[in-house]
Amino acid sequence: MIGKDLVREFGYRLLCHDAEDPENLAYLGTTRSGYDVEINRLVVDSDLTVYLNTVVWRVSTALKSICVGLSTYRSIAASFSRRHVHVHRGNQMHAMLDEMEI
Repeated sequence: MIGKDLVREFGYRLLCHDAEDPENLAYLGTTRSGYDVEINRLVVDSDLTVYLNTVVWRVSTALKSICVGLSTYRSIAASFSRRHVHVHRGNQMHAMLDEMEI
């Protein structure tokens, strides 16, 4: 996806997020509505995060993609119901992720 040259030069810094590795997760508390916010510790500790998402569907903003792609089930569990995922207008999943954006 990013090319052999970048992998050769920066491969030692590339990683796949493990949402079940507690040593590499940071719990940031809850949103005003009580949603848990837990994310990869490197995002919290970094000045710059480059996030690549290789799925075939897209999330509406990069920050929302990070909230889902670099977090844990604890953070996104409330968004996984038919009521949240398949409704486009007034989608509660999008509202929840808006609260998690930093």
